[in-house]
Amino acid sequence: MFMSLALEQVREQLNFYRKNADGTELVSLLLTASSEFKMCGLTPQDLERTAEEMPAGTLCQKMKELSLILAAYDALVVQSYVDPQDDLTRLDAVLEGQNYFAGYRVFLDSFQSFTVQEYQIIKHILEQAQQVTVALCCDQLDDPEHGMGLFSLVRRTGKSLIRMAKEAGISVAAPVLLESG
Repeated sequence: MFMSLALEQVREQLNFYRKNADGTELVSLLLTASSEFKMCGLTPQDLERTAEEMPAGTLCQKMKELSLILAAYDALVVQSYVDPQDDLTRLDAVLEGQNYFAGYRVFLDSFQSFTVQEYQIIKHILEQAQQVTVALCCDQLDDPEHGMGLFSLVRRTGKSLIRMAKEAGISVAAPVLLESG
């Protein structure tokens, strides 16, 4: 409903999406895009900035209109509803400058990967907690299959977490591999 209202509000400013603005298929696609952008930590303002840096053309126009539609949608949602897709973004803002995890030991277990929003929260945990322990289900962090192996996603996650910790100046213990059996 909110996406349909957003399209209606900005319809006169649309060129590319105007002809499909009344269709349920476009609304569905825009809701999916909004959800994916939020998981990736991208805002309508990010899309607008990206469009401004692009050469004029169809893709640039689509980006500008998408930014406009999603900004209108977010404004409508904020007025009357708390979107669960924004929970981690709001948590990130709350944790900024706080020391919520100070003195705690945090364990992350049974994850294969994380979204950009989740990585932002983990960054706060790494910077604040006394100790962070991560358990990943893989046999090593090197990826001899070059992204095509059974554990490649988990290995990439492990490497991302290590890189994130090192960039924050946090020491990283050597990985411990459990023996099979």
